[in-house]
Amino acid sequence: MPQLDIDTNNIVAGTFPDEGGVAYISFADEPTLPKTASEEIAKDVFDSLGDLSPDGFTEITDLSSNDFDDCCGRIVLTVDNTKKRKVKLKFIEAMREAVLKFVYGVDAVSATGGVPESVTLDSKPTKERPIVIEQLWTNGWKVRYVLDRFKITSFDEIPHNRQNLLGFGLEGTLLDNDGVLGHIYFAKPDVAAGNDEASALSSDAPSDSWTKERLLEWCAANGVTADESMTKAQILDAISQSA
Repeated sequence: MPQLDIDTNNIVAGTFPDEGGVAYISFADEPTLPKTASEEIAKDVFDSLGDLSPDGFTEITDLSSNDFDDCCGRIVLTVDNTKKRKVKLKFIEAMREAVLKFVYGVDAVSATGGVPESVTLDSKPTKERPIVIEQLWTNGWKVRYVLDRFKITSFDEIPHNRQNLLGFGLEGTLLDNDGVLGHIYFAKPDVAAGNDEASALSSDAPSDSWTKERLLEWCAANGVTADESMTKAQILDAISQSA
């Protein structure tokens, strides 16, 4: 019997970072967008949109076409017309300044030091913005979705009650940017199979861009005391103090 050509490492489920940002937005006029999955998000260009609902985010592709029949009613030709790509997601940090600016508009939100003070409800259309979404797949790969021009096209109802988290569910269309709608970038797990784990982990300097799991692995390989109960900031502090 022939052996099946199956690699279970290619079978994944989408998860998200335990700490750090999940989604980011830029309010700059012409921001420089990330071009890899591993480079750090420029904090002076992008603002974190915080946490998402348990549903994560959903990619949607809408196709439209025309079918042409012959005299017997058989379809003899199909012509593709349009392909629209959309993303649906829900932000649950309702008091985050960046989320409010994204939903209501930059000029509609008044905030001081990141603390919202008021929102002016107006009838202005939403403006397209670049969005970056981070994922950690269950096979260890880091995946970064860079959506060049994300235009909100619909909002979910916003429930105000004790049974639901107050959040902003929305759907947006990816607008054309010189024939490109966005990019998906991939980064391999930090330690390749078959390599010496300690030397591989010791070869790079730990930074805030590392995941908590990677930091803990580095600590174990380099004799730094750290455990799962610690936050990423505490782990980085322990690494700094041991230097």
